[in-house]
Amino acid sequence: MDVTARELADLLGVTPRHLGRLIERGMPPPSGRGRGKRYDGPACLSWQRAAAAAEGGNGTRSIRDEYFAALRDKLRLDLRQREGELVERWQVREDAATVATVAKARLRAIPTSVADRVASTSDPHAVKALLLTEIDAALEGLARLSAAGQDKVIDHDDDHNGDSLTPAGRVLSRAQSRPRRRTAR
Repeated sequence: MDVTARELADLLGVTPRHLGRLIERGMPPPSGRGRGKRYDGPACLSWQRAAAAAEGGNGTRSIRDEYFAALRDKLRLDLRQREGELVERWQVREDAATVATVAKARLRAIPTSVADRVASTSDPHAVKALLLTEIDAALEGLARLSAAGQDKVIDHDDDHNGDSLTPAGRVLSRAQSRPRRRTAR
């Protein structure tokens, strides 16, 4: 099927002026002269695929197609981020550090909370039940933290007299632990 220069340019995803450069690189030239020039569309498309494959591409997409595909992918990612499906990497790291810090603090608090009761109990089954109850309570608190999706500073009134732990484990006073706005990293 013969096509005009404009039609071929649209098919290849280039400008009509760029067709001359493609002919220099080996694309089949048009037949006819002047305004009567016609290109063999299927032969030119086959040449483009072969040239792109020789250069390492798959030959089926023009530069324009690749640009619009990349733009479409970026817009989809932006939309997913705005809808809350995607989060920033720093936020995931910060949340993981928060959960680890809270887990450490809650598990380290178990001996303090059960020491007196364990000392007064001689039954190994009662000690085991007491420890399991405390561990389950600590894990339940972590599950609530995770379910809430909380990425702010976590209060530990029993551990630090009303102070808070940061995700890195630093102790902050109540005044220092007020939530701050984050800027993108």
